Amino acid sequence: MICRLARLAWLILLFPATPHAAEPVRVFAAITVKPVLDMIAEEYRRTSGGDVLLVYGPSPALAKQIENGATADLFFSADNEWMNELAQHHFIRPETVIELVGNHLVMISRKGSGHRVTVSSSFSLAKLVGAGPLAMCDPDSHPAGRYGKASLPVGIPSSPAPRARAFFGESRCSTASSICR
Repeated sequence: MICRLARLAWLILLFPATPHAAEPVRVFAAITVKPVLDMIAEEYRRTSGGDVLLVYGPSPALAKQIENGATADLFFSADNEWMNELAQHHFIRPETVIELVGNHLVMISRKGSGHRVTVSSSFSLAKLVGAGPLAMCDPDSHPAGRYGKASLPVGIPSSPAPRARAFFGESRCSTASSICR
């Protein structure tokens, strides 16, 4: 984590600010990096005297803002597809795109459920879910959902019964909180 923080800090510090700089460093960032960027921005303000304008939101919405003319000095996307889209349409320079952080997919269950699984080629999500429910980020709109869907050897249940027991959240937080219900 410290290495990742250092890399993020290094990027922000690439944009040196002089005291009383006219324009702050404008950063568009996926909401998932908010905690770390808030800390880095505060340190940057404290040590440089410069300012940082942080704009958080879903990667697709931020990318659309950039496509529509919004300016950003840095863009932290949680979704490679949107970085590729911006590079393909020349809204960002492809040579400036670097992958700084990554995700780990996890499976969680309610406390006390006792489920311990190993995902393999014979893994049956439908068998594990049983009476359900299954909660995951929506594969149609969230990168974590797409990664989750791609990681499952047989995919997401497609028959009506298992899908009826499924919750597809708009964010990691809404998906995780659905497990607690």
